[in-house]
Order: sequence, then structure tokens, then C-alpha cells
Amino acid sequence: MNGFLRRELLKHGYSEYADLVHWRDQAAAEAIKPTAGTSSECIAYLALMDMDGVDPAEGVRHCASLAAYGAT
Repeated sequence: MNGFLRRELLKHGYSEYADLVHWRDQAAAEAIKPTAGTSSECIAYLALMDMDGVDPAEGVRHCASLAAYGAT
């Protein structure tokens, strides 16, 4: 996907997870929204998650990176 850099799976406690997706910029992140729900890759990836009937878009948050430390 254009502008996609990487993703990280984060774990908090026993059963809480976050899927952190890094994009080149906000425009690239926004551009994928209209097709994410119909992308076979996105559908397959989301099918791996136990969402308990929650709409995946409901938990999406866009955050701005203020700083990065260490190797890239």
C-alpha cells in the first residue's frame, strides 16, 4: 500500500493488544480508508484478530509522531 512503512503488534497485560501501523504521512494513512474494508489483504489480517463483534474502524486512532529515538 502506498505510503505504508511498517506495523508493530504491541501487548499490554494478559489480553490487550494494539496494532501500530506506521505511514509515511497523514495523507497516506487517510488515503487507505476507503479501500481498507474491501482489500483482501486487510480482510485476511483482520480475520486473525478476535474482535468480539467490534467494528475494527471503531478503535482506530491517528496519532502524530513527535519524536523517534534509536535505529530506524
